[in-house]
Amino acid sequence: YAKNISRGGLFIATVKPREVGEEFTIELTLPLAPRHSIRCRSEVIWKRHFQKKDRHDPGMGLRFLDLSDADGDKIDQWGEAQSEKQDESSGQAAPELLSALKMVEWAVARH
Repeated sequence: YAKNISRGGLFIATVKPREVGEEFTIELTLPLAPRHSIRCRSEVIWKRHFQKKDRHDPGMGLRFLDLSDADGDKIDQWGEAQSEKQDESSGQAAPELLSALKMVEWAVARH
């Protein structure tokens, strides 16, 4: 599942990261009103394998290659809104964020 997203790219936690340098198309939908779909090319720029006792999730860092400025602005807008909704007492992300980022995982798995 996706753990972090910005206009530059995202981190996807997975025990089966793709190879560094691999490029593929990613699709995601931001739960804005109205919903905003994004489709762009991405590249794996780093990966981390599962290791026992490692506090970091295994996964891969993706860089967006052809994200439009308009889509980047929408990601920024959505991220700011989610930060405001974050539960400060527990540091847990809002349910809308978790749901949307799980949609990213599904979209990446399809490509």
